[in-house]
Amino acid sequence: MELIDTTQKNYLYKVKAMPDEELFLVDGYVENEPRSLDEHNSPFWPEEIRRSTVQWQVPVYKLCRRLAEQLKPACILDIGCGTGFKLANYLGDMAKVVVGVDQASGIRMARARFPNMNWIEGNLTEREVWQELRPLAQGIVICSDVIEHVERPRQLLLDIRAVMSPGSTLVISTPDRNVLERARKLGPPLNPRHMREWSMDEMTKLLTSTGYVIVEKHHLFPREYVISIREAARLVYRLATSKAIPDTRSSMAFVLNKYSEA
Repeated sequence: MELIDTTQKNYLYKVKAMPDEELFLVDGYVENEPRSLDEHNSPFWPEEIRRSTVQWQVPVYKLCRRLAEQLKPACILDIGCGTGFKLANYLGDMAKVVVGVDQASGIRMARARFPNMNWIEGNLTEREVWQELRPLAQGIVICSDVIEHVERPRQLLLDIRAVMSPGSTLVISTPDRNVLERARKLGPPLNPRHMREWSMDEMTKLLTSTGYVIVEKHHLFPREYVISIREAARLVYRLATSKAIPDTRSSMAFVLNKYSEA
C-alpha cells in the first residue's frame, strides 16, 4: 500500500482545463472497439456465467470491506456491480443501504440471486441514471474494473464526482498495463472487452485531472485464489513455464476523496 499526502495540491490539475478526450495514455496507444454494452450484439453477463468469473476483483472488495469497517458508511454504492455476487457477499452487511447498479444482463442475475438487496438497472451513459444515483453516493462508492470497458472514461469519472457528497470515498480499480503478464505497452488490450488499459502513472494523472485527491494506492492480486485440484495444476504449469506465482499483481486500486474547491 502507498499512502498519499492529500495536502499536496500539486497532484490536482484544473478539472476544466483538460480536453474531454485527454486520457494520459502513451503516444501511439491503440484501443479496442467498444464491446462491453449489452447492445453490442451479445449480453455482457451471459446466463451460463461460471463461478470462476466472479472471483476476479475479490481483493478489491475485501479492501472496500476494510474501509467500511473503519468509516461505518450509511450507504455503499457499487457502480458497475455486474452480477452482484461480490457486493452481496463482501459488503451486503456493511451499511444500512447497499446498492448495485449495472446494465440489464448483470442486474437480472443479481435480482435472481439476491432478491432482498437493492439493484438499479441502467446504462451509465444515460443522464437520468446519475440523477437516481446522487442520493446514494453518500458513503463508499465502488467502481471496480469498469473504466477500462467504457467509451468515455473521463466522463465516467466526472459523473461519479458530480454525484458524490464531499465526505464520501471512491474506490476505483483497473488492470495495470505495466504489470500484466502479457502486456501490450501500446495496446490494444488482449481482453477484447477492454477498450484501454492504463499504467499506474497514467491513471494517477487521469484521476487527479478529474478532481480527485488520491488517499491510497494499491497493487492487488487480480482474483481470489482457492485450494483446488485445478489451482494445483495451474501452479505446476506456471512453475514449469517460469511464470509468475501465483499471478502478476495486475489490479491497481485507488482510494479517493472528492476534491473540494471551497
